[in-house]
Amino acid sequence: MKKLLLLVLVPFLLECSKKEESDVFIGAYRSLDKVIPYPYLFKYKGKKLSLYNHMGKIIGEHQIDSIKEKDALKIADKEFLVCRKRNERITMFDLSDTINFPRYKDESRSPIYKYLAVFKKTSFNKINMKIEGVRKHLESKVWKYNVEKSGNDNPNEDFVIEKVYSFKEDKVIELTNYYYKEEKIISEHQSMKFELFKIDNQLFLSLSKQTDNPLPILQITAISDSRISLKDYSVRDLKGKKIIFDSTSFNSGNFNAYVKKSNDFENCFEGYQGEYYHDDVTYKKGNEFLINFVNDGIPKVQENKKGYIIIHFNINCNKKIGDFGLIQMTREYKKTSFSNELVKHLVNKVASLKDWPNIEESTSNYKDVHAFLMFKVDNGKIVDLCP
Repeated sequence: MKKLLLLVLVPFLLECSKKEESDVFIGAYRSLDKVIPYPYLFKYKGKKLSLYNHMGKIIGEHQIDSIKEKDALKIADKEFLVCRKRNERITMFDLSDTINFPRYKDESRSPIYKYLAVFKKTSFNKINMKIEGVRKHLESKVWKYNVEKSGNDNPNEDFVIEKVYSFKEDKVIELTNYYYKEEKIISEHQSMKFELFKIDNQLFLSLSKQTDNPLPILQITAISDSRISLKDYSVRDLKGKKIIFDSTSFNSGNFNAYVKKSNDFENCFEGYQGEYYHDDVTYKKGNEFLINFVNDGIPKVQENKKGYIIIHFNINCNKKIGDFGLIQMTREYKKTSFSNELVKHLVNKVASLKDWPNIEESTSNYKDVHAFLMFKVDNGKIVDLCP
């Protein structure tokens, strides 16, 4: 009897111990060098492949026994060539999109590898709360996120960066605060549309701007009264980046007041930005003007220090700058720190500059450019600048 019971229980226990896996893959990014968000998802279940857009709407379906490398998958007006298949990651090439997925002139050759789209398997986190309940929860509070450094961000060692979000109807406002030694140095904001949807009871938050500027789709993995856990797959790390929204004591009134005091900035195109040296994108009035400009009104701080203050930023297609990073070094290139007053003065002076070149005219492939200014500091004064 005991042996019979054991024979019955073992398969049952083995089945229970199996970890459930997701059938949903999320478009992480395309173009391996630019890492551009690719806002599509697909679900493969029961020999059926379903393709979804960034709003969770089905674009089309394809019947297939299994997904194999070199398969051509025709779904509605798209045709994907499966280039590489792994359990957690599938790379595809969209044969129907010759603009974003350029091919060799000799079409008999393989697609150009760097233009592939990467799909990653989502985490198996089922959310039972209904969409309308999630929406009300998002809109009922103002949320903050302490940014953790990732490969997609500008170089930064000394800013603590906080993002604050307010969701209303179909729009979300993102306020980014840059702190140095616990003092707010500068802030910027942007607005986006958002959409909530479910696929297989998995919950997703999709952000969007213009159709030609795709943004990542985030997976919501857990929800509590004061915290929302999300995952961003649009980074090179296979597992994605964890994002934690914590509720704040803000209300919409004081949040909007802070937004009005901040700079208006957004990248014109997401993914990696171009570099200033690609097409020699430099400030029009030259370094001598910049040195005189930042020294004007510089705080009189008794600081007997020599070194460098490096301010990183992006220049967008509207000649505005934002996405700041801060690095400080001694003359021997070792880590150091200067006074709050000096750092705040320099960052805000740089942020007020207007005479940047037109990026789309100056570069052939980018709408935004990453740049930096490296100020040489000598006892509280700026004595030189590069590049």
